[in-house]
Amino acid sequence: TTLIMSTSKKLDPPADVLHHDRKKHHMPVETMEYNVFRDSPLRYLGYANEVGESFRYQFPRFVTPSYVLSFGYCVADAVVSGKKAYEEGSILLAREEASSSSSSSSSSS
Repeated sequence: TTLIMSTSKKLDPPADVLHHDRKKHHMPVETMEYNVFRDSPLRYLGYANEVGESFRYQFPRFVTPSYVLSFGYCVADAVVSGKKAYEEGSILLAREEASSSSSSSSSSS
């Protein structure tokens, strides 16, 4: 078997993209905002079940609460992110409806 090596050059990213700034790389500058679930120490609650599992045989009654913390973190992050996406979608939909109604009213005049 032979390996074919790609000689293509890596493309440069667009100028409006930041790289490797507190794990916010590859995001347009205007969309970067603070996310408490991703940018704060609260994110470590997502790993609470791993800590609970590592101490399962020494402290078995801490396993279930560690899963409660971990799943609670995941559910809270999903709810907040989903709500934000829903609200942003509603705003975009309202803008589209406003622009389509203004263009239809200006064309009928």
